[in-house]
Amino acid sequence: MFNFYLPLAEQFEKLIKEYEIENWQAKNFYSKFEPCNEYSSVQFRQNVYSGIKILLKKGYLTAKCSTTHSKIFLYSETQKLSILRSGNSHKKKFIYEKNKLDKNLHFLSLQENFVNELIYKYPELTDVISKYKKDLKNYKIACNAKVSTLNDLIDFV
Repeated sequence: MFNFYLPLAEQFEKLIKEYEIENWQAKNFYSKFEPCNEYSSVQFRQNVYSGIKILLKKGYLTAKCSTTHSKIFLYSETQKLSILRSGNSHKKKFIYEKNKLDKNLHFLSLQENFVNELIYKYPELTDVISKYKKDLKNYKIACNAKVSTLNDLIDFV
């Protein structure tokens, strides 16, 4: 999900996928994380704070002072983070559409093969069948263009 170093990256990814972050204190973050035996509780909290600080610098979170305590910050996600979260669902939609088009292209190939068989079997109908074959070919080109676009979108997202 993140293409930069982030302490406890897997934990942050899971948290971001499951929750919307709105006016959270730092303790809300580490209370949602699964206990980690690799670190002591102090180290664990320091890594959580470091991760929050990195997400702030990268523009995924915003911070504001709490109205009740001046030393407490409230963190909220930015649009950049919500786009990152929803990117996975967009990718799934694009993959679904691409799979539908792939099936359609396979069907068009079968139709094209059958049309070739008909031309071979009934040479007197070549003119009529060739017009249909041209339409099939144009539709196949359009489907290939759509698949190419979806592949680009999948790579982009």
